[in-house]
Amino acid sequence: MVTTDQIKFKNYFVKVFMQHDDDVIRSLSWMNSHFNYMPDDVRLSYHHLSSLQKNAVIKEICMLGD
Repeated sequence: MVTTDQIKFKNYFVKVFMQHDDDVIRSLSWMNSHFNYMPDDVRLSYHHLSSLQKNAVIKEICMLGD
């Protein structure tokens, strides 16, 4: 079951992912370096998610290209 927090995180991650030429590693690195600039609602959602939930979002995005 997908939560609203996962949806917010996914929408943000997809935006960053597209800006970094569909490169997961660069996208994650950029997000880590710019965490404080993340919109407040996305940052709150990110903190609410477990590692498994975050990984599920990232996995779903990676599977979009298959």
